[in-house]
Amino acid sequence: MDGAVRSTIMAAPILELNRRRWTVDEYWKMAEDGILHPDDRVELLDGDVVMMSPIGPHHGNVVDALTGLLVPRLQGIAVVRVQGAIQLDEYSQPQPDLALLRRREGGYREDQPRPGDIFLVIEVAKTSLTTDLEVKVPLYARAGIPEVWVIDLSGNELLLHRNPSAHGYQLVRAYGRADVVRVADLPEATLSLNEILDG
Repeated sequence: MDGAVRSTIMAAPILELNRRRWTVDEYWKMAEDGILHPDDRVELLDGDVVMMSPIGPHHGNVVDALTGLLVPRLQGIAVVRVQGAIQLDEYSQPQPDLALLRRREGGYREDQPRPGDIFLVIEVAKTSLTTDLEVKVPLYARAGIPEVWVIDLSGNELLLHRNPSAHGYQLVRAYGRADVVRVADLPEATLSLNEILDG
């Protein structure tokens, strides 16, 4: 192939392909039909079935520490959901590392928690930090989740997001190891980043 032909091919525009967005109902139908398997670590984000990062030892230890800290403090006040699904809208059903939910009679047997049921979502991130900040946090904001914590294991910091809007969170603040952070609507859930990271 000569140079003139090659440069013509390289200059050709990239086609914009139509995207097929999956709904939450279709996502669960894929699971029922065996297309998605129980061991598949996937979540539905804005209509896309997305692979989740594997949970490494450090990640798992921080999730365990958060669970151990929050469950006794919120006993009888809120539900601590660990790595379970929440439904944001017709096209998104993520599985955050933790979600603090409003208590309700009968619990969540019949449906997944919706934005109005959620006090806080926590994502623990190392390899998933970019996805969490650039994909999941904006989805949480658009859905009206009042507060999100992203715990950055590489940076040893907690990125707090509050005041959701269609364009993202209006308040974003970084907390370091020596800082104490609390959930705006749950003063019982007050934690230091040291106790979270050190388990």
